[in-house]
Amino acid sequence: MSESMKSFAEFAVGRAPFRSLEPDDFEYLLKHSSSHNAQPGTVLLEIGDDVDGLYVLTSGNMELKSPEDEVLQHMYAGDVFGHRSLLRGSGAIMRVVAKENSSFVIINADAYRKLMASNPVFASFFSRTLRPSGSQHGQQAITPTSAVTVGDVMTRTPIKVHLGTSIRDCAELMAARNVSCMLVTDEDAILKGILTSGDLVKNVIVGAVSAKVPIEHVMTTSLTTCRAEDTVMRAIIAMTENRIAHLPVTNKQGKLVGIVTQTDLVRRNSNSLIFLINNISKQTNFDGLASIVARKPLMLAELVGSGAEGHQILRLMTSISDAITKRLIQLAIEKLGEPPVSW
Repeated sequence: MSESMKSFAEFAVGRAPFRSLEPDDFEYLLKHSSSHNAQPGTVLLEIGDDVDGLYVLTSGNMELKSPEDEVLQHMYAGDVFGHRSLLRGSGAIMRVVAKENSSFVIINADAYRKLMASNPVFASFFSRTLRPSGSQHGQQAITPTSAVTVGDVMTRTPIKVHLGTSIRDCAELMAARNVSCMLVTDEDAILKGILTSGDLVKNVIVGAVSAKVPIEHVMTTSLTTCRAEDTVMRAIIAMTENRIAHLPVTNKQGKLVGIVTQTDLVRRNSNSLIFLINNISKQTNFDGLASIVARKPLMLAELVGSGAEGHQILRLMTSISDAITKRLIQLAIEKLGEPPVSW
C-alpha cells in the first residue's frame, strides 16, 4: 500500500461512513481507491461529465457550483461528492472546482456500488441524500426535517475519554483521530463535559495551562444536549441559538449515546439551513453576504416544507438575520474602522 493510501486509511477509519465498514470491506475499499492532488482552479467535474467514482476530500477546499456558476457549497476535508450521480447512473449535475491546493481520493465506482450493496449502514449514509423523484434537475429537494430524528443522523460511537485524562493525552487522541472535539464521561458513561479545539487554544496555548493537568480543568461543562428521539429541526435550532457545532446526545439518565455535528446535518442536504448559517461567518465581503440574503426565501421554503411550527421558523429566521447583521458590522469595521461612539 502506498504512503498516500496509508494516510487515507488513517484519515477515513474514524469517519462516517467508512467507520461502519468491516475490516475486510475497508481493505477492499483501499485496494480500489486512488489518491490525487488538485491546484487552485482545477475543475474536477464539469456538468454532464461521467463520474468515475466516489470522491473523498482529504485536505483543502473545493467549491460545488450550480449550472449558473453559483457557489452552492464549500467542501472541506471529510466531505464526499459524486455519489448522487453514481447512484442515479447520470452525469455530474454540479461543477466541482478546487479553490485551493487540495488532496482527494477516488473510490472506484464498481467498488463503491459493491460496498453499498453489502453494507446497509454504509449505504444509508448516501441513500438518504438522494432527492425524491420529480425534483428538478440540478436542484436539491427540500428535506422534511420534522420527520427525521437526531438518531437518524448522529454518530453512535463518538470518541470519548474519562475524567482524569490529561490534556496532552486528549489532544494527541484528537489529532490522531482528526476530530475537533472530545466528549468527557465518568466511569458510568454519564456525560460530564466536552473539550474542543477552541478550549485547547484558549486555555492551553493562550492561557498557558499545563498539558499535564486533567481535562476537567479546561473542558466546557455547561452543555447543550439533545435526545436521539428529538427532531433534526430541534437540533438545528439548538446549534443556531447557542452558536455551537457539536451537540452531544444523551439518554434520560444522562448517559452519552452519540453526537450530532453541523457536518452531519450539512451532509443531509447541501442547501441545508445549518450550512447557510455556518457560511455567514466565513464571508469576506458584502457581495458574499448579499448572495446569502438572496437565498433566504429558500431557507424559509425549507422550514415551511419541513413541517416546522411557526415559532420555530421565527426563531431560526431571526437567528439568520442576527448572524448576517453581526457579520455586516464586522466587515464594516474592517473597512471603515471602529465607530466614533460606543454601541
